[in-house]
Amino acid sequence: MIGAALGWDSASWADSARVAASLGLFAGAAANHENLMLDGSVRADLFDLPAPRHRGLRGWRAVRSPGGLPVLLAGWIDDRESLAADLGLAADSPPERLYGAAYEQWGDRADSRIHGTYASLICLPDGRVRMARSPIGGLPLFYAATRDAAVICSIPRPIVAAGWPQRLREAALVRAVTNRIDDSDELSLYDGIRRVPDGAIAYLARDGVAIDRWHDICALPEVRFASDDDYVEAANDLLARATRNALGPARKPAIALSGGLDSGIACDELLRQLPAGHRLPAYTFRPLSGWQGPPAPGVFYDDGPWVEAFARSRPQLDCRFTDNAGVQFDNRARDFFLASGTACSAMILAPIYHGIHEAAARDGCDWMFSAADGNLTFSQGAPWAYPEFLRTGRWRQLWQLAAQRSGDPRPVSRRIVALALMPLLPDGLADRLRGLVRRGADDGPADLLRDPALDPGGLHNATARPPRSRQEWLAYLKPWLGLGAESVHGYEQIFGIRVRDVTHYRPLMEFCFGLPTDQFVRDGTPRWLARRMARGRMPEAQRLNRLYGRQNADWYPRLTPRRADLRRGVERIAAQPELAALIDVDRALALIDDWPASPPPPGSRDEHLLRYALPSTLLMSQYVDYMTGRNAA
Repeated sequence: MIGAALGWDSASWADSARVAASLGLFAGAAANHENLMLDGSVRADLFDLPAPRHRGLRGWRAVRSPGGLPVLLAGWIDDRESLAADLGLAADSPPERLYGAAYEQWGDRADSRIHGTYASLICLPDGRVRMARSPIGGLPLFYAATRDAAVICSIPRPIVAAGWPQRLREAALVRAVTNRIDDSDELSLYDGIRRVPDGAIAYLARDGVAIDRWHDICALPEVRFASDDDYVEAANDLLARATRNALGPARKPAIALSGGLDSGIACDELLRQLPAGHRLPAYTFRPLSGWQGPPAPGVFYDDGPWVEAFARSRPQLDCRFTDNAGVQFDNRARDFFLASGTACSAMILAPIYHGIHEAAARDGCDWMFSAADGNLTFSQGAPWAYPEFLRTGRWRQLWQLAAQRSGDPRPVSRRIVALALMPLLPDGLADRLRGLVRRGADDGPADLLRDPALDPGGLHNATARPPRSRQEWLAYLKPWLGLGAESVHGYEQIFGIRVRDVTHYRPLMEFCFGLPTDQFVRDGTPRWLARRMARGRMPEAQRLNRLYGRQNADWYPRLTPRRADLRRGVERIAAQPELAALIDVDRALALIDDWPASPPPPGSRDEHLLRYALPSTLLMSQYVDYMTGRNAA
């Protein structure tokens, strides 16, 4: 993680010593700290925490570019050898020096030529600071500025420690509770603390901030090859490059391994590239021992048997399993609020990963790899395919895709109407038709808002229907990619292990975003590209499996013993001014008092309310207490 404090006046609110101490809080010592002057009048303090347990070095200085500019970089630069060759530098040059050299040679075009996942700071001779985030999910960079001072950091905590007031932005709370995107990609949950947008360059000076959003996934070129095999070959090559980049700094890597396609393909590639004699620990979470979920079409609950079958022919793979016994939706919530400075309703799904990170750290691993973005790249199912096939007259492909849709009990004709025709209708008409079809007990609100009008909705509430086109899907995806990366820093601080998604490699992501739809779905087969990439990488039963793993499937046996605790949490909301006007407390209490004797049917409204809406609301209540400094009653 990185940071900087700038002072334009002799007296300011920014306390540099407290920034260094806060940045190194989970490391147990202050972060690296250098003081310097810019432009002869601007005081600048630079901070760096290069590893989760790094202890600050006395006399530390930030890496300088070839021209002498101080450069800070959080994250990593990929394909460093080719970048270094283009710049005439040694391949083992520090990433900060490479980045600074790229800026000196190419100016603001540098970031378009650099592959990586990072946030960067460059101190310029005129007293400005250049802030940047890589595109498609770059690591975060927050800042707060006034006429006398500014503080920049990877997470909000050191900015607050420096002297900025910790206040929750009311509009942001509504969106966090409903898991919606904010109106602006610059705003954070904190009043007055802003973020550098994803894929953007920002110049900070005393007079303000100038921002250039240079990258747009909606404007990427199409990718077209001569044959189907060419696409598979290119995807495999890009995955191999992504894997080489990921393994570069790793001493003892591990992987979070599920029973699906994404992580299995990534794991196989890691094993192919590991040096001879090296082993790869693989960590998998399983449902609570002895739990059997209710029948649910199209899904499986336990990754364990799939992982065990995958590992039988891989002697380098060491499989470790955890059922996260005792782990709840709010496990270590306060730690994560403090470490990342953020919260949203979707955080209730994250604790399933806590056990595997704890185990990997305990086993001495230094990096935990995943394939989380596989579902956005080579292993996606093209959710826009149904309306596209209808709109373009590809009737056979449409019928086959609908007919072979796993876990959908509706007749094929109904599937086509719902998935292909309805998305193409005007929203108002489509909503009225859905209301006619879904009338009944399962047609009530699926959240706990007191007034449905409080839900911001809009473009980013588009999950109620499939996207009409690839462009609409990309437009929906774009703002989400830039959010939540501070959770990466949260995991690293809490568990003391670096984390990286192998499939989050910009060339791979841009390649997949431009592929033809029929590379993802063909003749009724979903995730067609991933299944072809998986040939020879995993057992055929796993490669051809069309069931989807269901995360947090054992929510019912975890939550049921906590009903009294859940009730106290809901009662607490009534005493929180920030949430009392938003949340229907009486309805939430009724849910707990009428707790079912067995889990509701998977996918039903009642299941969603108990499995997701209730715990996520309670988690956000805990976050409000954290932000306001209150203690829960």
